[in-house]
Amino acid sequence: MFTAPLSIAILSITLLYWVVRVYLNYLRYERTAAQFGCPPLKHYPGWDRILGLDYVYAMFKALKEDRFLEFQTETYSARGSKVWTANFMGNRMVYSSEPENMKAMSTLQRDCFAVEPIRVANGAITPFTGRGVSSSDERDWPHRDMVTVMRGLRLRLQLSSFLFLHRDKEWFATCKRIHGFLDGYIDKAYKHLEYEKSGKPATYANGEP
Repeated sequence: MFTAPLSIAILSITLLYWVVRVYLNYLRYERTAAQFGCPPLKHYPGWDRILGLDYVYAMFKALKEDRFLEFQTETYSARGSKVWTANFMGNRMVYSSEPENMKAMSTLQRDCFAVEPIRVANGAITPFTGRGVSSSDERDWPHRDMVTVMRGLRLRLQLSSFLFLHRDKEWFATCKRIHGFLDGYIDKAYKHLEYEKSGKPATYANGEP
């Protein structure tokens, strides 16, 4: 049976351990960032610095209102940066729309990033996709699932010829909405490639590289 003094002592030790752990992680991050010459990241302006409940609430509210893409666009615009950080349930999350970062995480430096603990271990994407090319670390995806994907590719290509018979208005509206969000970025990527091939610096309409 725990007495009041013992309970207070255990709580104090636990709290001290948590504070020391957070501080050591912070020092490790700052040292690594300085080693690679990484500039400080802009922060989501939340009032809850411990758990980030305000950011979690804003995100789930956007999901419930079917405006998550708009929420992401507004958040990036408000930060004025392609890379920023936020506190999500006590975990430091880094968000980026920088193409070079995406390329590094997906291909060139894939082994340096661990996506499974965030995307698979907590079960967040299990109802939607499960393990896939964007949610598996190391060699799990190419050696286990690629054959399964390719096996059904021929059938899917054949069935696509009958797409004109599909009458799901909500599905078509969703596809149109997704294309409306992504097509602009895809066009920018193609424009960037064209400029690279021509040897000219790539800039967008706002003059940014």
